[in-house]
Amino acid sequence: MVSSPRIAQTLQQFDAEIKFCADHSLQLERASDYGWLVRAGADAHVLGCIDQLDDAVELMRLDGGFTWTTFPSLHDALKDLVYS
Repeated sequence: MVSSPRIAQTLQQFDAEIKFCADHSLQLERASDYGWLVRAGADAHVLGCIDQLDDAVELMRLDGGFTWTTFPSLHDALKDLVYS
Protein backbone atom coordinates (compact mmCIF):
# COMPACT_ATOMS: atom_id res chain seq x y z
CA MET A 1 0.00 0.00 0.00
CA VAL A 2 1.11 3.53 -0.67
CA SER A 3 1.26 5.28 2.68
CA SER A 4 3.30 7.75 4.64
CA PRO A 5 3.28 9.09 8.17
CA ARG A 6 4.25 12.50 6.73
CA ILE A 7 1.61 13.11 4.10
CA ALA A 8 -2.02 12.33 4.90
CA GLN A 9 -3.95 10.73 2.04
CA THR A 10 -7.57 9.73 1.70
CA LEU A 11 -8.74 6.27 0.73
CA GLN A 12 -9.64 7.66 -2.70
CA GLN A 13 -6.05 8.86 -3.15
CA PHE A 14 -4.72 5.43 -2.14
CA ASP A 15 -7.08 3.78 -4.61
CA ALA A 16 -5.98 6.17 -7.36
CA GLU A 17 -2.26 5.44 -6.72
CA ILE A 18 -2.81 1.69 -6.63
CA LYS A 19 -4.82 1.81 -9.88
CA PHE A 20 -2.26 4.07 -11.58
CA CYS A 21 0.59 1.72 -10.63
CA ALA A 22 -1.36 -1.34 -11.81
CA ASP A 23 -2.36 0.35 -15.09
CA HIS A 24 1.29 1.19 -15.83
CA SER A 25 2.91 -2.01 -14.51
CA LEU A 26 4.71 -0.16 -11.73
CA GLN A 27 5.65 -1.66 -8.39
CA LEU A 28 6.35 0.42 -5.30
CA GLU A 29 8.74 -1.25 -2.89
CA ARG A 30 9.12 0.34 0.54
CA ALA A 31 12.77 1.30 0.96
CA SER A 32 12.49 3.31 4.19
CA ASP A 33 9.90 4.94 6.43
CA TYR A 34 9.65 7.78 3.90
CA GLY A 35 10.71 6.29 0.59
CA TRP A 36 10.13 3.76 -2.15
CA LEU A 37 11.90 2.10 -5.04
CA VAL A 38 9.81 2.26 -8.19
CA ARG A 39 10.14 -0.84 -10.37
CA ALA A 40 8.66 -1.68 -13.77
CA GLY A 41 8.55 -4.36 -16.39
CA ALA A 42 8.71 -8.12 -16.30
CA ASP A 43 12.22 -7.99 -14.85
CA ALA A 44 11.15 -5.39 -12.24
CA HIS A 45 14.08 -3.09 -13.02
CA VAL A 46 14.37 0.04 -10.87
CA LEU A 47 13.17 3.23 -12.58
CA GLY A 48 13.82 5.50 -9.65
CA CYS A 49 13.55 6.24 -5.96
CA ILE A 50 10.95 8.45 -4.30
CA ASP A 51 11.47 10.10 -0.92
CA GLN A 52 8.78 12.00 0.92
CA LEU A 53 9.75 15.36 2.33
CA ASP A 54 7.58 17.36 4.72
CA ASP A 55 5.47 18.97 1.99
CA ALA A 56 6.61 17.36 -1.28
CA VAL A 57 8.21 14.28 -2.77
CA GLU A 58 11.63 14.01 -4.37
CA LEU A 59 12.20 11.68 -7.31
CA MET A 60 15.62 10.36 -8.21
CA ARG A 61 15.20 9.04 -11.75
CA LEU A 62 17.67 6.32 -12.77
CA ASP A 63 18.11 6.75 -16.52
CA GLY A 64 21.71 6.00 -17.31
CA GLY A 65 22.65 8.50 -14.62
CA PHE A 66 20.39 10.10 -12.13
CA THR A 67 18.24 13.19 -12.05
CA TRP A 68 16.66 14.73 -8.93
CA THR A 69 13.29 16.45 -9.24
CA THR A 70 10.80 17.63 -6.60
CA PHE A 71 7.04 17.22 -7.04
CA PRO A 72 4.05 18.31 -4.96
CA SER A 73 2.70 14.74 -4.67
CA LEU A 74 3.54 11.08 -5.08
CA HIS A 75 1.13 10.86 -8.01
CA ASP A 76 2.95 13.68 -9.83
CA ALA A 77 6.28 11.88 -9.39
CA LEU A 78 4.81 8.60 -10.67
CA LYS A 79 3.28 10.36 -13.68
CA ASP A 80 6.68 11.89 -14.48
CA LEU A 81 8.27 8.42 -14.49
CA VAL A 82 5.62 7.07 -16.84
CA TYR A 83 5.14 9.97 -19.24
CA SER A 84 8.64 11.46 -19.51
